[in-house]
Amino acid sequence: MKKAVKRVFAGLIALALVLGSCPFSGSALAAGSKKVKGTFKMGTSCYDWGEAITSVVVDLKSEVDAKSVSTKDFKFTNDYSYFDYGVYANVEGTVEREVESVSVSGSKVTLNLKTVNNSQFLLTEMAEKTAKVELVSKVTTGGTAFDKKSTFTFKGTTNEIVDEFLDLETENLTYRLFVPKKLTGKNPLFVWIHGAGESGNNNRAQIVGNMVTNWAKDDAQAILDNAFILAPQYDGDRAAAGSWGHNPAWIMEAIQKTLREYDIDENRIYVGGCSMGGAGTVNMLKNYPNFFAAAFPICAAGELTDEDCAKIAAPAAKGKKTTAIYLIHCIEDNTCNPNATFHMYSRLMNAYKALGVKESKAPVYAALFSECDYDGLMDGLQPYMSHFSWVYPQHNFDGLGDDYDGKNFISSNEKRDWYVKRDGESYDWCVEDGVVKFKDIVVTKATYDGEDVTDNYGWLPYQLPDYDESKLVKETKEEILTAKTVRPSEIGKGYANFLTWIAAQSLEKTFKVSAKATAGSHKLTWSEVNGAKKYVVFGGKEGSALVKLGTVSSAKFTNKKVSGAYEYVVYAYAKNANGKWERIGKSAKVAVK
Repeated sequence: MKKAVKRVFAGLIALALVLGSCPFSGSALAAGSKKVKGTFKMGTSCYDWGEAITSVVVDLKSEVDAKSVSTKDFKFTNDYSYFDYGVYANVEGTVEREVESVSVSGSKVTLNLKTVNNSQFLLTEMAEKTAKVELVSKVTTGGTAFDKKSTFTFKGTTNEIVDEFLDLETENLTYRLFVPKKLTGKNPLFVWIHGAGESGNNNRAQIVGNMVTNWAKDDAQAILDNAFILAPQYDGDRAAAGSWGHNPAWIMEAIQKTLREYDIDENRIYVGGCSMGGAGTVNMLKNYPNFFAAAFPICAAGELTDEDCAKIAAPAAKGKKTTAIYLIHCIEDNTCNPNATFHMYSRLMNAYKALGVKESKAPVYAALFSECDYDGLMDGLQPYMSHFSWVYPQHNFDGLGDDYDGKNFISSNEKRDWYVKRDGESYDWCVEDGVVKFKDIVVTKATYDGEDVTDNYGWLPYQLPDYDESKLVKETKEEILTAKTVRPSEIGKGYANFLTWIAAQSLEKTFKVSAKATAGSHKLTWSEVNGAKKYVVFGGKEGSALVKLGTVSSAKFTNKKVSGAYEYVVYAYAKNANGKWERIGKSAKVAVK
């Protein structure tokens, strides 16, 4: 009996070996499965709370059976580390992302990840270094399963709009540059200066951390007249930069390099930034007071002095245009005190008043918000996110309606009693007599460890690694600061929104052109521009690049009629002190049908 059993058992083993499915054979375990060394890329999307990882494209190197793939077949994880404003502490860990759906194209499987406002989902250098894809269930190709021990190597990140920004550098810094799709001969330049949280060496954080990518989208570009967008990155090296934060000379190097390489309208260069970048914007104005057509310091961590403001306003004494400034802040900002915005508003207004410029004519405006809110922010966290006022200009605020910027905009025309603070809020303010009033606690004298720090005490915690609060002694007094806060529609004849206001700012004179279609021709007429010796006319079909049509020395120009819509722009020129022709004005675009 035993011999019979042995013979049967030996026969089964022999049969199994022939069939290649013996349960005791290690080599046979791999039969019917395929172990691969695949790759994966992460896809991202930009949100108000940062750039999040929203998809993963896994390449298995062999065509995949689409019907064999489900949301449970892959596991994607990454490590995270971020500052949590809710608990006011750093949080670290590993997150496994939920796969909402999958799609297959050839050898590639796209995992679409469930994405909500969660800092664990952000794309960071740590996330890139620790991102991991694992095959945890059965996926097949031609009936053969991929082995679960297959490995996948990270091969980079893709984001359609981020990838449109060129990755560039000067001798001193790296920067991103968006080149508009339509180059019309004289495009404006938009300079963005990021906050401290976007410092680093990846030349990416500065355009994704604050939704700068919004300004590269078609709708914004249409308003901005096809603007270039330049965004330098501060690498965090204080010793190299000479001080904490952005170096104005280095940023100007990047601007000048861009002006040399592209045909930029030098009368329409704009600068703005938030927090540390708001201070960077202020410092650009300090160093180049008459260079920019417009500036918008947001929740600025710095301010202009009386002397700075006098230099900015100085050209107005000769009837020349000056930098238009829109100061933007949340009045409950618990990171950068709004008093800086109030101080700058008053000092700028005083500088223009000293030159005889009426308050209504001074190009200085403020937009204050009661709190910061945006899509995806958990209700109740608004008081703790009051530093995020950059979300408003980056979503092209108008301060109207019931949306976030409308309901949170503080109008100087709507009386409010002294505000009762909620948890997480810091300041007392009200609206009366047509202005916003802000109660400020002014430091009149301060010493740290016996040394005078009256003008610097607020930044000591950031400047001293061994800062000790007990060593700070200060004397204070209470002051009431005021500012008139206005919506874009309340500036001059009114602008539809923030970007429309920006696009209208220029350091050159503008003049109106009237166009009339007559039989066989288009006749253009404009008022003579004071000082102009010649006018250059550009024209083209609607929506196309404008081309030079001719030069005249009078205020009239007649052009051969072209069928369909036609657009014109006229430029006025005069000779400067060196005898060279210099553009002194341009018309708005005018269409003839």
